[in-house]
Parts: sequence; C-alpha cells; structure tokens
Amino acid sequence: MSVLVKTTQAIDSLARAGRPMRLAEVADDLGLPKSSVHRLLTELTELRIARRTPEGLFALGPRLLSWGASAADSFVIRGVAEPWMHRLRDSTGESVHLYIRHGSHRVCLASVEGRAALRPVVPTGGLQPLGIGSSGKLLLAFSPSTVLEEVRAEARKSRSSIPDDEELARIRETHWSVSIDEREKGLSGAATSIRGGDGEVVAALSISGSSTRLTLQRYSEVKDDVFTIANEIGAAVGGRAERPV
Repeated sequence: MSVLVKTTQAIDSLARAGRPMRLAEVADDLGLPKSSVHRLLTELTELRIARRTPEGLFALGPRLLSWGASAADSFVIRGVAEPWMHRLRDSTGESVHLYIRHGSHRVCLASVEGRAALRPVVPTGGLQPLGIGSSGKLLLAFSPSTVLEEVRAEARKSRSSIPDDEELARIRETHWSVSIDEREKGLSGAATSIRGGDGEVVAALSISGSSTRLTLQRYSEVKDDVFTIANEIGAAVGGRAERPV
C-alpha cells in the first residue's frame, strides 16, 4: 500500500467519524500499526491537513477548507462559464479557455474551440506553467508571494522568461494580460480575471488564436467583449470582474 493511499484512507477515516478521533481509533479503522499511523497523522498535522485538539485527538485540518472551497468554486465556475464562453467564441470567432491556478501551475477547466483552421488546442485538465501565456501571467500576478518565488526559482533553473514586477503590477491594476508568440510562435492570447464572492481572483478567462488575426489592435477591439463575459460569469458565481483601467 503506497503512502498516498494510506494518507487518503487516514483523511477518509477522520471525515467519516465526523468528530475528533483517538490515535488507536484511526489505527484500528485503517488496520495499521499505531506507530505508522502516528507518523502519518503527525505529518498531516504539520501540513494543516489534520489538527490536534487540546485533548490530543485528531481531526480534519483547516487546509481542507480552502481546498474544498477551491474545488467547489471550480465546478461552479465551469458550469456557469461554458454557455458564456460559447457566446464569446461566437462574437470573436476565436478559441476561449477557462483556467484556474493549481499550485505553481494552471489547469484548463473548459475549452471552446475557435472557428478558424489555425487555432490553439488546449486539453482540459492538463497542467501548464504559470508566468507563460496570457492566462499564466494573469494568474501569477494574483498568486501568493510564495507561489511567485517558486515560479521564479523554476524559471531561473530552466532559463525561461516570466513577467517582471512592473508587468505583474500592471496586470493587477488592469486585470488584463496579453501574450503574443510566447507559448508558441504564431499564436496569441489575452486574458482577464474572474472574481469569486469574496472578491478574490479565482479564474482566468482568455481568448486565443493566430497572431496574424489577434494583433494588439484586434485585442483593443474585443477587450470590452472579454470583460463583459467575465463580468457575467463573475456575477453568476457571486463575484465580480473589474473593467480594465
């Protein structure tokens, strides 16, 4: 049995109980030695996935609350966003994508292909790096400082280029990011933010296509459409998406 399986079973055990549990109870439930379970629960507690009560019992930790909220937001956003994404595709003719941040990467939750023959193909569920591409830059701009440092360290190791502080500040101010020939030569994209009920950026909405079609002039023409759709999605999930300055 792998460590990941044991970890998942331990979390499931605490969740099923619905109350703080003694070490012996968790060990009996998992059919594992108490020493092994103690090490596992101690590590989970250090990661805030589990917690110790004043009585020394084990319970689910606060980190799961943020995970659960993020997962719930993701599924809500996808269901709400897809009809609006089709409207944006129809108005621009270009591919439309919805991304969320996952650690130091981004995940495509939904994708609507454009009508042109030359268009980006982005599989849903796949991980892509932050800091590259319009959505990657936008989500990086609104990431915690720890994530920013992690992305910068990885960029130094791989000798890749990511936005500097000035560009990130501009993205945070305008909620607008443009990428031309960054991820792949000949492809271009622009993205804005979708905000959750607490005003936090929870997703990036982007359009992308051929760089010969999506020039800076073309982006200035479709920017209002992109922000209108982002506003509608944000409003539908109880949040808001600000217009560019």
